[in-house]
Amino acid sequence: MVLPAAAREAAATLSGTPIEGVPDLLGSAPDAEPPWVAVAFTPAVGLDEVDVPLPVDGVRLLGGAVAEALAGLHEAGVVYGAVAPDGVWLTARRPLLPALDACRPHEGPPLGTRLSAAPAGYLAPEVLSGGPPTPASDVFALGVLMAYTGLGRPPFGDGPPPELAYRAARTAPDLAGLPDDLAGLVSRALSPVPAERPTARELARMPALAGSSVGGDWLPGRIVAALAARAQDVYALEGAPDEPAPTRAATGSMAPAQATGTLALRSAPTPPQTRPEPPSTSRRVVLARMLSGAAGAVLGGGAVLGWTEAREDTADPEGATGPTRPGRGRAVAGLPPVALWRYDDPTGRTKLVPVSGAGHALVLQGQTARGLDLRSGKPVWEVQELKGTAPAWQASGQRALLYTFDGLVVCALRDGRKEWVDSAYERGLAEDSLEVVKVLGVHRDTAWILLGKRFDLEHGDLHLAAFDFVRREERWRAPVPDGFGGSATLLSGSGGTLVLEGKDGSALSSDEDLETATKRFAGFDRATGKHRWTRSFDDVEPRSPTAADGSGRLFAAGLGDLRAKDLTTGRQAWEERVLGGAGPLVLDRGTVYVVDGSEVSAHDARTGHRRWQQYLPRSMSGDSVGTMTVSASGRLLLVPTPEEVTAFDTRSGELVWQLSPVGLESHDPFQLTVVPDAVLVGQPSAVIAVPTT
Repeated sequence: MVLPAAAREAAATLSGTPIEGVPDLLGSAPDAEPPWVAVAFTPAVGLDEVDVPLPVDGVRLLGGAVAEALAGLHEAGVVYGAVAPDGVWLTARRPLLPALDACRPHEGPPLGTRLSAAPAGYLAPEVLSGGPPTPASDVFALGVLMAYTGLGRPPFGDGPPPELAYRAARTAPDLAGLPDDLAGLVSRALSPVPAERPTARELARMPALAGSSVGGDWLPGRIVAALAARAQDVYALEGAPDEPAPTRAATGSMAPAQATGTLALRSAPTPPQTRPEPPSTSRRVVLARMLSGAAGAVLGGGAVLGWTEAREDTADPEGATGPTRPGRGRAVAGLPPVALWRYDDPTGRTKLVPVSGAGHALVLQGQTARGLDLRSGKPVWEVQELKGTAPAWQASGQRALLYTFDGLVVCALRDGRKEWVDSAYERGLAEDSLEVVKVLGVHRDTAWILLGKRFDLEHGDLHLAAFDFVRREERWRAPVPDGFGGSATLLSGSGGTLVLEGKDGSALSSDEDLETATKRFAGFDRATGKHRWTRSFDDVEPRSPTAADGSGRLFAAGLGDLRAKDLTTGRQAWEERVLGGAGPLVLDRGTVYVVDGSEVSAHDARTGHRRWQQYLPRSMSGDSVGTMTVSASGRLLLVPTPEEVTAFDTRSGELVWQLSPVGLESHDPFQLTVVPDAVLVGQPSAVIAVPTT
């Protein structure tokens, strides 16, 4: 058995530790190239060869025996990671768990590698979400296995991995048809919360699996006949000539193949094309056939089934015998990449902000800012006592700017050191009776700040100021036209014009009054602060999502349409129809992306031409979709909702993957922060780093 590197430590742990239900290890060379382990051969039939459902007594015996074997592995510090029909063998004495190449130690899985050999339908939701297999995920897989063998169908139905993960995390399994005691046991094993699942040892001792010390006549007659035929093939090897082995053994599917003379248990797929065998069958050839077929599930042929699709095998090193190494393959469509790390906040106060640098990402937790290491997710520094902390902004020199009740705070992202706290800036405005209402945005060394009287924002004078926080001086200040109020936001800070957005009538709170309000837009010269123009549009509704580019073009999504306006002239550039009521939109690299209740579409920002449209996995209201973003490479559009994050290919619109993290309780859409080569996905209780390359 050729071992993947990540399985060597587990195999070494099992050497000299006999476990009931696990093949005996006869020898190993973990430091050889390639590393290998030899196991005792036992005539066996793969569970995936057997027609289901099984008789209920067989399900009880099978479940109890597999639970007992898993308990032994877990107590030895090893996770199996391959509980599925093709990872369980039926022998005359008891079931075996032979896929030792899928075993992993409990601790320290290599970052960025898939560690489970089970198909997606048998993976616990936390594993489908990017976590490594654990003893609890083995128990979940056993629950799926018992449901499948008892009912003839999976408990969460069929479908792509993201849909299976969603059902497993948020819907009850369909166990209708199982006896009540067995259904209750399986239901507990399938809990979406790992801590609520019983251990394998607890499962093995449950009355519903009583009699699980398998032995005697527990198998149907057709399986007994197949086992006898396979045993006869092994006995016949004693008389077979020992001819040189071929340089490459025939590699079959994950299902054990039928050796000559065996009884077919179910229809098998057409075997792959292989080289012609020598006319005289040797012991090596027969063994190779049986081990690459009947034992193909565990001898390296499919160690990443469910996570990768196998590519064409490459030739083994000269003189090699036995099964070929599995190819790495390509990612299965729909499955998210392996999470790089997860940072948990038991207080549930974490807020992601779009700030990163010097190998760290910034998160806010109440009045504390923390820097998370982008390689491990571990907090490496913190800044405390940031009174009334507001969102942070990326600043030049790998720094962050925060606005607190103490004033403007600039800190270094490398170590969290405060470079300065500028409370004098607010005090210097006292003569004008103006205060800093909010920081609108930051570009390099300049912060765009809204000044006004906090208790009379609708009727008092508002000013837009440019503040150089390196020189710690105001560059310019300009009055804001009437009708913006405290709702004023910076729509675009790029190009030569700053675009400010506000709502005329924003002080009115009722829906009826809000319908009469209009959005207003004002342009200011970025270098001097000179007011250039003020615009409003009857067809841009108060609640319309908007974006603007550096050329002064406005994009607005309304009910059934997407429009582009030239803010300098006030003319409409183009209009494109979209379905339903449009939700959030984002502008990136000359493309406008917009979401409505059922689809996401991409439009050329210059012409409005629809480049592609794609239906969302589930229909969402506009309020249910969070702030979309594009990966640093520009290759992925990331759409967050309260339940998942969906990644679309920005060029074709193809759904690339969908992530549905488990155990993050929140009704708000996921927060997203793009960092080099990854996206941080967060809720107040946790942050997960997902690679985007």
